Amino acid sequence: MRRIDWNLIDDGQRRDALRRPAQQAAAEVTSTVAALVEDVVERGDPALRELTQRFDGVALANSP
Repeated sequence: MRRIDWNLIDDGQRRDALRRPAQQAAAEVTSTVAALVEDVVERGDPALRELTQRFDGVALANSP
């Protein structure tokens, strides 16, 4: 993490420090999330259990 002493920088450096980086992976993220949602829509609870295991590391039991 880069630390900035606000009192020691000029206006241009302050603008740069406040600027958010461009999200370059937006299309990839959107595509990945759409695929996850589609899987849940198609397969329901089994897909949710798999995603919970994958992302949270928790194995949920099947419910009756």
